[in-house]
Amino acid sequence: MGVELHLGDCGDILPTLPDNSVDSIVTDPPYQKQYLPLYQFIAQEGARILKPGGSFLAIVPHYAMPQ
Repeated sequence: MGVELHLGDCGDILPTLPDNSVDSIVTDPPYQKQYLPLYQFIAQEGARILKPGGSFLAIVPHYAMPQ
């Protein structure tokens, strides 16, 4: 069983990954409010690249939970 880890800017990495090719996404984007749009970007790309039944785990700042 092989494991591949991608570490870097999600804006650079996620668009290069094929559809339905990832078992899990674990992410901890910056907490400043200016980075909130990253969560939407990651979620949209995640829906495309995650395999059926895959996991999406994101660390979210408490102030952003309502969004």
